[in-house]
Amino acid sequence: MAVNLSSRHEKLLGECLNKIKTSKVLIAGAGGLGTAVLTLLARLGVGTIYVVDPKRMNLPDLNRQILYDLQDVGKHKVLVAKEKVEKVRKDLEIFPLISKVDENEEFYGQVTVVTQNTLKDFKMFLEGAKEKAVRQIFPPIVTTIASLQVNEFVKILCGYRDTLIGEILCIDLKRMIFETLKY
Repeated sequence: MAVNLSSRHEKLLGECLNKIKTSKVLIAGAGGLGTAVLTLLARLGVGTIYVVDPKRMNLPDLNRQILYDLQDVGKHKVLVAKEKVEKVRKDLEIFPLISKVDENEEFYGQVTVVTQNTLKDFKMFLEGAKEKAVRQIFPPIVTTIASLQVNEFVKILCGYRDTLIGEILCIDLKRMIFETLKY
């Protein structure tokens, strides 16, 4: 058996690994959450990834945006992300898009799955949720949510029934509370 990047999860994922390798994913944002998801999906073997973000790397973001380092300050996040992820996966098709996607003290985050069938309900759930304030974000919440998002991606792609479609998982790491709500 040949050893490759996916050798340690071939038995776990079986035939679903082929679906992962041929899948296409859009990641909206190349900040803490986006780059954690990007790194996990690339290492999992996703075939094509589009990553969208208009911003350049800023020094205060280094505490939670774990893909970047001091040499990246001032550079476009998506271009740096592409360069770094290609060092792990030369066969990955990654398309950096310097563009804006409408999207702010947080130990708290949410995970959900939005499909074409649930998009209308999800939009209604978020009405009035826009804020102008710059949020303080606890770095471990970013990687926790990123891992859960990638887990949901794999579950849906592989056909598992127990997913977060129509639900939102709320996570409070300060109090260690995980709660699922239906929408």
